[in-house]
Amino acid sequence: MSEKGGKPYGWSEHLWETYKTYGDWDWSYVKSCNRFLKAMLHLYPAPLSELILELKEQGTEAHPEDELDIYQAWYAKHIKWPTECFCEIEDSFVDPFGDPLMDFNEDTGEWVAPTQVRPWFLAASIQLGRHLAKGEVPEPRQGLLGQPKNYDTSEKIVKYLTESGWAVDQLWLEKAPDTWIPSDTRQPDESLKDFINNLFRSLNIFMGLQIIKKALTRPHHRVELKGGGLHPENKHEEMLVRKMFGATIPEIMAATQDALPRGDPRKAVYERVESIAIYLGVKPAAGDKT
Repeated sequence: MSEKGGKPYGWSEHLWETYKTYGDWDWSYVKSCNRFLKAMLHLYPAPLSELILELKEQGTEAHPEDELDIYQAWYAKHIKWPTECFCEIEDSFVDPFGDPLMDFNEDTGEWVAPTQVRPWFLAASIQLGRHLAKGEVPEPRQGLLGQPKNYDTSEKIVKYLTESGWAVDQLWLEKAPDTWIPSDTRQPDESLKDFINNLFRSLNIFMGLQIIKKALTRPHHRVELKGGGLHPENKHEEMLVRKMFGATIPEIMAATQDALPRGDPRKAVYERVESIAIYLGVKPAAGDKT
């Protein structure tokens, strides 16, 4: 529940101001990433599962350079469009004061700099591969309350990617803190009202910090998208997937004709493929390493 056009109920002024500064600017991006993954899953499920399984074999302690090597070999094997493979790891994130942003690694008990992998499709594949290596194949969200079923690994990947609304490139905000600050336990002399207010206050502080961290660590991928904007009906992501796997412009036009304008559909396909490729990090933007 929220005030009409204003601060939602329970939000502190600081959290509301932080949210207004950064907003939901990654929301449409994550939805586009998921459409890209689902288009690949629908059209080319075997290559997608192959990449994730090969990343799984590296285990949870894989060196990032080895994961990039796997992606480059996979790219050379399956991707047919005349565009060189682009992938990189950026681990030098800093805050506005020049200090490294750090994240706590529960496995090692150490504070480490967050690492950003591009393209974000690769980051998402690495994320799922590491879940698999730990023996954790996440259940689709729709099935959380149901009885677990036995699937082989490839079936589980397909089901997860199809039904979970997989949010790629997750760094922050996807989980609330396991332990509330200062405490998740009501003190004997603490009123229920004060206890609830303290929980709200702690959550506001936590979420404000996560919004700032997420905005600082996500790379800037703002690019003008040609062909009517980033809407599902324009099929930017499907066109990109088809082009990557070797479809010609006429073949893409035939497969997506319901999404194309009259006049010059060939130009529309070309512009959409080029702009969405940069937007999703499959091709480098100006100034990126190649």
